[in-house]
Amino acid sequence: MTRLALQPMDGPSRRRSLRLPFGLARVALALSICTACATPAPVRLHSLVGPEHPAPREGVAPGRGPAISLDPIRVPVAVDQPQWLIRLPDDTLTLLEQERWASPLRDEFRHALLDVLTHRYGAVDARTVGTGGSPWRVHVVITRFEAQPTGNWLESTWSIAQRGTDMPTLRCETSVRENSDGGMAALGQAHRRAVIRLGDAIGAQLVALQRGESGRCPS
Repeated sequence: MTRLALQPMDGPSRRRSLRLPFGLARVALALSICTACATPAPVRLHSLVGPEHPAPREGVAPGRGPAISLDPIRVPVAVDQPQWLIRLPDDTLTLLEQERWASPLRDEFRHALLDVLTHRYGAVDARTVGTGGSPWRVHVVITRFEAQPTGNWLESTWSIAQRGTDMPTLRCETSVRENSDGGMAALGQAHRRAVIRLGDAIGAQLVALQRGESGRCPS
């Protein structure tokens, strides 16, 4: 039987076989670089609830304020999504994929307003804490929540009514603008300041109504 002996390659064939691993290494390096380039930027989560509770108003005792029932917050459809919606200088709108709300925006508004009303005005959330009297019903509709690179614009209508009544005791509109010195973190702080100002407008009238005074819309 004739046996075939495998002979080592000489000349160009051998040189090509020696270069192959180096070529594969270059392909692998190129793929790794492309993969690194395609890696998306990390997503940053934001909240309308600040890292600290708002400071209480002078003379306000925690848990001694009016009992309230805050309805679910309504927000414009355009901004009711995880991504931030920004109006650019050329008047177009764009979604920022890497800047997102930590929870649905309507929930962010509700938690932030409750934070202001309970800690700044001593209000008691009747849905989580039992109260002896009839709570005030607070209804808030956000009609405009616009963010720009230099600040934001918050407009809303809100009403206060005694529980079980259809006619609001007070119905008002509030428009708030807050400037930002640039950057997403600064814009997030402007958002929180705007919500605190809205909470102040509502909270002051809740306290006045609880005292038996006639409420009035803030100027």
